[in-house]
Amino acid sequence: MSKPTYEQLERRVKALEKIAGDSIDSAMEFQHHELFELSILCNVSQALATTMDLDEMLVIVIDEVNKALLTEGAGVLLYDENRGDLYWRQIRDARKILAPQSEALRLPLEGSIAGWVFRHNKPARVNDTSRDPRYYPEMTKKSGFQIRKVLQAPLNTREKTIGVLMAMNKIGGDFTELDEALLSSMAGSIALALENATMYQKLKKSRDDLEMLYRSSMALATTMDLDHLLEVLM
Repeated sequence: MSKPTYEQLERRVKALEKIAGDSIDSAMEFQHHELFELSILCNVSQALATTMDLDEMLVIVIDEVNKALLTEGAGVLLYDENRGDLYWRQIRDARKILAPQSEALRLPLEGSIAGWVFRHNKPARVNDTSRDPRYYPEMTKKSGFQIRKVLQAPLNTREKTIGVLMAMNKIGGDFTELDEALLSSMAGSIALALENATMYQKLKKSRDDLEMLYRSSMALATTMDLDHLLEVLM
């Protein structure tokens, strides 16, 4: 077997350099994405830790979703056990079209992508809603907000699925697998915070009810003046 010429060796060295360079670029890009994802999750965790007010917390988190995924809008849908559909607990969009209409923009469990995500407890990544039979066009008809692409993840507590986290219309490209992984991570944190906030509100209400009963009992025990008693009870 003849020895390779200088030109052949040079071509091989350049090919190896290109492979090494591409590998380094890929590793750096992956590391950069990991750092970016970690930064976003840290911001979400800080938001969840700073307040127990549910809507205030969701506004901060949804803004992080829009920033992280470069989307035109995002929101949290929760399951309404009485009506059997999904309603917007909080929604934010750049043009402020959806938020004022959120009460009227409920989504059914059957015949919507969000309903499918909720029922199957799986994320959904749709980069062309016009080709997906699960898409619910009534939301666009009612709101005037054109939804071309959606990325959704279920909100799971320790016991059940309580809703869906949705991101809409990525700017400048399609939703990717990495976007899906990031949204799913955020959904896990949000679901836990929703569960804690709901529990906190229930405990606060129980405390307020007990305090009211205590004050009423004290009023009954300390006065026979009917007008004063009614004033205290009111």
